[in-house]
Amino acid sequence: MNPIARKLKVRVRQALVKGPLRPLARTAFHALTGAELAFQRLVLPRRPDPADLSDVTAVIKTFQRPRRCQALIDSIRALHPHLRIVVVDDSRVSTPFHHAETLVLPFDSGVSAGRNAALAAVETPYVINLDDDLVFFRKTGLAAALALLRGQSDLAIMGGVMLDLPHYGWNHSLGGALHPSAASSLIPEGTRIGPLTVGDKVSNFFIARTEAVRSIGWDPQVRRLDHADFFTRAKGRLVCAYNPALQVLHVKDPFDADYLRFRFDLAADLAYLKAKYP
Repeated sequence: MNPIARKLKVRVRQALVKGPLRPLARTAFHALTGAELAFQRLVLPRRPDPADLSDVTAVIKTFQRPRRCQALIDSIRALHPHLRIVVVDDSRVSTPFHHAETLVLPFDSGVSAGRNAALAAVETPYVINLDDDLVFFRKTGLAAALALLRGQSDLAIMGGVMLDLPHYGWNHSLGGALHPSAASSLIPEGTRIGPLTVGDKVSNFFIARTEAVRSIGWDPQVRRLDHADFFTRAKGRLVCAYNPALQVLHVKDPFDADYLRFRFDLAADLAYLKAKYP
């Protein structure tokens, strides 16, 4: 998308989310998203994926979105009934989640603290990193992606595609800004590894080698803006790649005022990161 089109898209979005059409836009967003999710449930395979995923654990960091998190868990269970799922919840009121293990942290401990707690509970050699506003569907393809990762010993992290609802907007989530660093990529960005493309930064939807992720970890001082910080520190230490066949639905709700009030409380993170990366 060219810069002019991108600016226009942002302005239209802001007008719908914050302007006088907000009530109508909110109703339309939830109706369209609900219809698309219902359709995806209808076209799920009739039988769960029989692949052996006993060597991988799914971890979910959730905050103030219990219904969204449970929808993600349910979508995983429909495809992979026996996959271990660990949820870390630092919401104001913790909600018991069905068909998943739940770790409760103090209120608003932050994304990084939650991801570290989830990672500490993983006992398998591979881990799937998830946000709570994702939904698995028929094209998520964990088994095929995991087979690729197992076969590439130099690859530590495999990022996927998040399809933004409604209308399945394609969010490649490859590349993007990192913080200043003198590190050099172990393999140049853009290099092809079979069907994968190497990149220093992929999405927060990824499958990875557990010990590789542990070697980086998340900075607990960073409560919101964990993404660029993690991959900045991983640059020169881990090889990451993007897999266009690894897909997940993304319900990025711009009308969830309670959640967004915390999500965009960024002053402390911005000050900390400015000092960390002068």
